[in-house]
Amino acid sequence: MSRRRVLWTIGRVAAAGWVATKGLSGLAQPTASAATRSAPAPARIALVLPAADGAFRTATAAVLAGVRAAHARDGYGVAIEVFVEPTNEEEMIELYRDLVARSTRLVIGPLTRDAVNMLGAIDVLPIPTVTLNFPEAGARLPGNLLLFGLSVENEAAQMARLAFQEARDRAPMRHPLAALAVSNSTPLARRGAQAFMETWRSLGGLVLEPVTADTRALGELRALLSGKRADAYFVGLHPDVVIMMRSVVGFDAALYGTSTLNTGLSQAQGPLPEGEMERQLDGVRLVEMPWQVQPADPAVMAYGRSSEAFPHIELQRLYALGIDAFRIARERLAGRELFELDGVTGRLSVRARIDERVARSMVLCQYRNGVAVPLEMQ
Repeated sequence: MSRRRVLWTIGRVAAAGWVATKGLSGLAQPTASAATRSAPAPARIALVLPAADGAFRTATAAVLAGVRAAHARDGYGVAIEVFVEPTNEEEMIELYRDLVARSTRLVIGPLTRDAVNMLGAIDVLPIPTVTLNFPEAGARLPGNLLLFGLSVENEAAQMARLAFQEARDRAPMRHPLAALAVSNSTPLARRGAQAFMETWRSLGGLVLEPVTADTRALGELRALLSGKRADAYFVGLHPDVVIMMRSVVGFDAALYGTSTLNTGLSQAQGPLPEGEMERQLDGVRLVEMPWQVQPADPAVMAYGRSSEAFPHIELQRLYALGIDAFRIARERLAGRELFELDGVTGRLSVRARIDERVARSMVLCQYRNGVAVPLEMQ
């Protein structure tokens, strides 16, 4: 099967009717009635995702469901065709040639970092493109590109700014303020720790030698942290290890992390009983998207919930990513280059041609009774 084959079509793609292609669900789209055949052809958007039967199949399903949810609400006049991500730069070039021939107006994707890196093989993309991930640091970026995704670096940098301000408020006469990153050796945790430290340093703070903690043994953790004290700690660890760390550095220590610290418990479940392990996270700060911690927000309530179809918290975030990616695409199709959105993944700010990255401001949260709660609700 050609990698450029249309896998799914969402919305009418031609005045003559619906395209009857077999989709990921195995169902074909119906033919339009004669009354609708004279309707103007909608704008085509190409959604580029990993193969539905590959290693990223659950991620693909979650993003696709989010895009469909947004299209169902805001998709009038837009048709979406889904394509499999290319596996090399030559295929990427060929895909864009095919999309130009199909009169595609905008591309959403790719989703994987490797595929986003491949976009650098094209000097200037012939079609405006909104990615679903970020390339590796130092990767070549083509023109006509807008980078959007769930970046741990973005979350950690936002957390560092909050941590620095709170440390300054606690100790206004101390200079320089010191921060320590404690993380495991996974690439995600390391990238978050590096972004936190770089932001802290840019604010005038002192960065201590980072600690890598790939242990769940209290004795080993105590040895790693012996003699290390800081005004703020970035934690790129599993929540269970964070609880152990607090017993070493003290429960009064200021701990900060990204959305990876969210255990997924909700306020609707009520406070946890005294002694529950998650309560030992109380006071730890983190950032999270509105989709997870602000269910009553108007932007969040506008779309169907994802927890039943995608119970894992990471898949729920990808569902939200799909929603906001389509909303950004709609704005770009309308020719808007400077705009802001109350997104379900955060407050979004787009400055196309000025900054290729979509700025995303997350919700600042703190654990209370074992649940991550927005700070304004404390």
